[in-house]
Amino acid sequence: MGVLGLRVTGSTVVVVGEGKVVTWNIPAGSCTFDTRVNIDESVQATMFDYSAPKNLHLLSPRTSISSDFNHVATTHSGFHGLHIYDVSTGERLTGTATRGVLPWFTPDGSEVWCMDDHLEGWSIVKDNESGATKLEPLGQTTYPSGGVPLRSSRGYNVVDDQWVVSPSGKRLLWLPHDWRSYEMDRRWSGRFLGLLHLELPEAVILELDE
Repeated sequence: MGVLGLRVTGSTVVVVGEGKVVTWNIPAGSCTFDTRVNIDESVQATMFDYSAPKNLHLLSPRTSISSDFNHVATTHSGFHGLHIYDVSTGERLTGTATRGVLPWFTPDGSEVWCMDDHLEGWSIVKDNESGATKLEPLGQTTYPSGGVPLRSSRGYNVVDDQWVVSPSGKRLLWLPHDWRSYEMDRRWSGRFLGLLHLELPEAVILELDE
């Protein structure tokens, strides 16, 4: 399937594709680079569908996987809803209406946020009595713990003329055309900048230093 997102940690691989998510748990000692191996004998896989209603004309879905591998969040531009799934079972746990289209989890996985022209956040709460999961809205003045991946926590920035500038305002790099992307398709982590572009088969990752 076409891959929209990928996360690997320990022995778990999560692949997000167009309309579906597949998770693999590779038992310790069973990893192999032999493509002839019978994958059904070496991994346990979970696949689930997160496609939006077929009568809606949609752009590509946006997805985020929590760092603890418990949840996948999906949104679609044109379909104003946020949906949370259980990674291990594929079960849809809960959902809510949102005006944002870009989801992400805070580092501890306890909150999920959506951003477009504005910011909305929810706490992920499990009811111990019923076992159900629900989303509790966070106040508009509450800032997501761990920061927003669309902003550099160290003060780096990409300005309108496509220069990457340092916290002091020094121009570091003029982005080549193939590396340019919308702000919503950039990811910051400290001094690292990830750039996504529809014309490129992979992301470009830059390490910035004055």
